[in-house]
Amino acid sequence: DIGVTGVQTCALPICGVNLYRGHNEHGIGTWSDDALRSELRSLPFTNSIEYSIDSVHRSAALQSIANDPVRAFTRGIDKSLSLLLLDRRDERSFHPVYLLQTLVFLVLCAWGFIAFHRKKYSIPSEQRAYIIASLLTAAVFFCLPRYQTMFRIALLPYAGYAASVLVRRPPATRIVGDTTRT
Repeated sequence: DIGVTGVQTCALPICGVNLYRGHNEHGIGTWSDDALRSELRSLPFTNSIEYSIDSVHRSAALQSIANDPVRAFTRGIDKSLSLLLLDRRDERSFHPVYLLQTLVFLVLCAWGFIAFHRKKYSIPSEQRAYIIASLLTAAVFFCLPRYQTMFRIALLPYAGYAASVLVRRPPATRIVGDTTRT
């Protein structure tokens, strides 16, 4: 960035925009308000306008965090839970089919995770890092329902392990004298 624009910025010119979408006065996912749009319209159109837009958004987000750090922290938890569970801000999350498959998947994941640890299996460090980084990224920035698709791939081994345990369960033992069971 510094070689092209002469300005040191974050790696991507959308960090500030995404930070703002997660930290603003109006709610998670909000793009901007009238005051911010007015400030953005006043920016000169140059080769580095994306960086200027990013800087305006980042400043507004940091101001919002500084104004109410408790809200920023609780929203971070809310955003991580939206990634892990379901996004309560999106009405599609409450469709019965989506709710059912999410519930089944999460129950299998929790069961598999517990069973996995009881067997003393280790979690690959890359998988642990991915899960933690995903939850932290959601907490810092924001989460959309489509982000769950990629996140849940990391949880599939646990759901799969639980499903395999269910499938391999031995049949119930027969009671002596009971001819109705095999």
